[in-house]
Amino acid sequence: MAAEVIKLYQDENVEPLQNMTRYAAIDYNLLASALADEMERRQKAEQAQKKAARAEASVKRRTTVGANGTVDPIRNKEDILKIAQYFYDKGQLRNALMFLIGCSIGLRCGDLCKAKIGDIAEDGKCRLKEEKTGKYRTVVLNNFAMQCYRELVASIPNHTNETPLFISQKGENQSIERGSFGRILRNAGKDLNLPYKLGTHSMRKTFGYHLFMDNQQSPEILAYVQEILNHTSGRTTLRYIGLDEEKKNKLYENLDYGFTLDDIKGKDITENEEK
Repeated sequence: MAAEVIKLYQDENVEPLQNMTRYAAIDYNLLASALADEMERRQKAEQAQKKAARAEASVKRRTTVGANGTVDPIRNKEDILKIAQYFYDKGQLRNALMFLIGCSIGLRCGDLCKAKIGDIAEDGKCRLKEEKTGKYRTVVLNNFAMQCYRELVASIPNHTNETPLFISQKGENQSIERGSFGRILRNAGKDLNLPYKLGTHSMRKTFGYHLFMDNQQSPEILAYVQEILNHTSGRTTLRYIGLDEEKKNKLYENLDYGFTLDDIKGKDITENEEK
């Protein structure tokens, strides 16, 4: 930078120092410009470092058991019942009903956590602003989900429409945090020894999985589930609800050329090995 802001002058009217034929002076306009360029360069470098750190953290989250990208849907409906009963047996009404509502409407856990009592109308319609997209979305609670909703509201004293539906233990007017409920689900899965990697997205994935499986006879079901989950493609939806991997595994298992190794050998391999 010094080379950019220092100018050497030759001036016959100015007496130079002894043994010097010229003197140096600072061009302050160039100095200001150079400083501005340097600040911009440092800001860009800092932003690049932050972006790299966020990308690294994102990869870590996706590859950590229980993170959104690695959690499973709960494929067996009996296991959904087990988890709900687990919470009820522990006297954790909020956890049980939040889990059941989450599996019934397919909202992202972050949006579900922020729901207020007044967000759900008597006809079961729930209008929320999505945290991820910033857009308002309307979902419908079925009869079972509304039953859960009414029981939960009845358990909250002195509530108003602005009262959080899923209250944190930290305070009456605070909603439960997404990460906290993720840990609650993971602990339930471990205690029950269930064969799933559970996390905050497990409820939404469970909703999508059973919505698809229960309506496979409809040729339009994949398109509907894709739209409900706001995915860009059917392939994304199948992968998200765990069917993509499941179907691929079945393809491997069902591959059959119509003959066995015994047919090739023309004899009983087992008997031959015993001899």
